[in-house]
Amino acid sequence: MLELVRALDLSRKRRAGSGGQTPPRSSGEPASTTHDLGALRRRLMALISPINATDEAALRTIRRPLLQEVILWEFGSDFRQHPEFAGMVEEVDQALEVDPQARERLVRLIHQLQK
Repeated sequence: MLELVRALDLSRKRRAGSGGQTPPRSSGEPASTTHDLGALRRRLMALISPINATDEAALRTIRRPLLQEVILWEFGSDFRQHPEFAGMVEEVDQALEVDPQARERLVRLIHQLQK
């Protein structure tokens, strides 16, 4: 998920060079990619704690909230207000929908977080 988010950000930055707009980081966040993985893990664990990884409907339902958390972790909580936030979530979600291995990765992520 994070790789897709970063790839999308990179393509947005390239477009920004030709007049597009890049997502801002929140004012309190460094521009580096150093983030608190423990905080992200805790937030994701809270989301997936009630999820049964064998339930297809539950996997489809939880994917978007997980994506939102990863994107907000990457770009900062202020990014939720940015006009590109919903579009970015949608683009990544659609990319995962067509990726045949995405379901397996999501199940592995859920199992790892539930340990």
